[in-house]
Amino acid sequence: EKPGYGVLVTTLNEIRGIQFDYLFIAGLTDGDFPTRYSPEIFFSGSFVKEEIRHQTEERYHFYQALCSWKKGLYLSHPLTDERKELVESNFLQEFKAAFELTGKTEEDYSDIIFSRPEFLKYVGESIKDNLTDIRLPGEEKFNIKDAEGAIAINKTRLTEPFAESPFTGVLTNELTKELKDKLLELKNNQYSITQLESYAKCPFQYFADRVLHLNTLEEPSEELEAFELGSLLHAILFEFYTRLKGENIILQGADDKNFKKAENLLFKTARDKIDRLKLNSSLTFYEKEKILGIDNDKRNSILYRFLLEERNSKDGFIPEFFELAFGKVDKFTGDKSLSGEEFEVGEVKVRGKIDRVDINQEDGTIKIVDYKLSGNRPRQYELQSGISLQLPLYLYAAKELIKSQLQKNYEPFGAEIYSLKFNEKDFGSKLAGIGRAKNDKEKMVQLAEEMIKICIESISKYVKEITSGKFNLSQLEDRENKVCKYCNFRSICRIQEVN
Repeated sequence: EKPGYGVLVTTLNEIRGIQFDYLFIAGLTDGDFPTRYSPEIFFSGSFVKEEIRHQTEERYHFYQALCSWKKGLYLSHPLTDERKELVESNFLQEFKAAFELTGKTEEDYSDIIFSRPEFLKYVGESIKDNLTDIRLPGEEKFNIKDAEGAIAINKTRLTEPFAESPFTGVLTNELTKELKDKLLELKNNQYSITQLESYAKCPFQYFADRVLHLNTLEEPSEELEAFELGSLLHAILFEFYTRLKGENIILQGADDKNFKKAENLLFKTARDKIDRLKLNSSLTFYEKEKILGIDNDKRNSILYRFLLEERNSKDGFIPEFFELAFGKVDKFTGDKSLSGEEFEVGEVKVRGKIDRVDINQEDGTIKIVDYKLSGNRPRQYELQSGISLQLPLYLYAAKELIKSQLQKNYEPFGAEIYSLKFNEKDFGSKLAGIGRAKNDKEKMVQLAEEMIKICIESISKYVKEITSGKFNLSQLEDRENKVCKYCNFRSICRIQEVN
């Protein structure tokens, strides 16, 4: 909109009285300019007379346009329209007869570069050739040495993507003292399990998200997200078990009377929670049905299956602590009987919230239970390699909290993923660990201790690498499915080039 600035794209009628340095008139084909005469149906008058007037007006508009340039006039017309050959405008034919013209073809521009990205691409492809014949505009600055350096850097990234180089994410030796001190300050941070597992899977993703704090835009959804549904079920089960414990009802092996009490209590708790959330959208109807019962049938619901699973369990572990937090957890509403202000693993401060801690008083062992909507449990190699840290860290935290605050020394037996997926095949508890030893308590404890040891060593290693500035790309074998597929920073990551 600024006069005399930029490029104005308009019609011939709109440029009367305006002067341009350069004028481009395009589309000079018969039928487009001059346009064909289309008579009015009811007020056409003489067809021939009106057509002559139309041609005169078009000719005059063309003349006006030809008077609106100072330095250069460019006239162009397409030869074909898809498969149809076009006819050159008779105005252009008459113009050619009146003036001496200079034609332009693409050969005239074969040795000209029009944009900086195009120029950089040319330099990259021709860096080994003699580039002294390049003539740049006076305001354009370019250093061939810088280009050679950039190309060498990119080559390193492609051929050695995990080399010890600042250009592959290892910043250790290239940082200023001020930046090194900034990274060292991260050692005093309190880490969540999500942060540590994020670094374990992809240090670059952690760097973009947790160090640079890059924000990503996400589309809002009217549906009840999996995260929200999971939070709702967690809240229902926490309140249910807290009240069940207060009434001294043990669900494992319960008789019909106590089972019925537990059933009424669980469904009343669920209805109260759902009513408070006011989940009235038709999009959340099925989620509510899954929780309370399909077609109002309690027996066909997540909650009833949960009750049956708990009643039929015979492992001797009784739920004791629920939503047990360790470290500083914001807006915490769970079990505060064992929670502490700080919790350290080695020299690293960590925080988290354990869904459930079960205790076997007879064996003197504990296990932790983590509710999941998906039901997916970590694989053995993920626990052995320190990629999956949640379950062993929670098991260690539960053991230490009970030991320090209740002066009871329970041995860690294992960790379970409790699938709340509305599917008979996937529903229920699944033991996760680095091995199995059926009916062998000592072996199970040994495996659990080994899993905890791997977790503690991995946490110390990851925080040491974070504070030293090591943020390379993911080196997981199945990184596409485990990290890249749902990564918010994929558009700025080089992982596709490495692949």
